[in-house]
Amino acid sequence: PGIDTCNVDALNMLQLAPGGHVGRFVVWTKAAFEKLPAIFGGFDEKSAAKKGYNLPRPTVTISDVQRVLGSAEVKKACRDRVRSAQRFRKATNPFASKKAMNRLNPNAKVQKGQAKVKKAAKKN
Repeated sequence: PGIDTCNVDALNMLQLAPGGHVGRFVVWTKAAFEKLPAIFGGFDEKSAAKKGYNLPRPTVTISDVQRVLGSAEVKKACRDRVRSAQRFRKATNPFASKKAMNRLNPNAKVQKGQAKVKKAAKKN
């Protein structure tokens, strides 16, 4: 924490946005701010200080993203949502769940009943 100073001729992304998080409070002097177009150029002219450097153009020109996504042109280009998506059942242990066992082996209920009758007959 504290204050960092930086020469406008040696600007560094690590100083302006440490950790890649944009949003650092920057105070510019008037002379430094007037020197920026000479160093970085503009959208139409190239930089005088940096060889072959062009200022990157913004990729999104409209900041109202919700309006763009809801527009007829975008909706026309996108496919419809798949409504009948197949849902998968969570795997359950048939030995622990009677419902899962009956689903796998419908005769399991009958077999279990017969086993109880046999056990009761042996007991008597």
